[in-house]
Amino acid sequence: MADNPSQDLRRTMRAPAAFEVFYRRHAERVSRFVARRMTDPHTVDDLTTEVFLAAIDTAATYRPDRGSEEA
Repeated sequence: MADNPSQDLRRTMRAPAAFEVFYRRHAERVSRFVARRMTDPHTVDDLTTEVFLAAIDTAATYRPDRGSEEA
């Protein structure tokens, strides 16, 4: 992410094509994280979806000085 990671992430969450790239880059890692804590694969899928919905909802408050977009 370029000069302003915070602004870039906000744009990413509003642009379908950019969000798809973001999702594909992070979905497997998020899903594995959830799967280490849950045993039901349907719950894993639901919670992974919830993580990305939360990322969309909170993109405007993202602060790169507090951690990477992966965090």
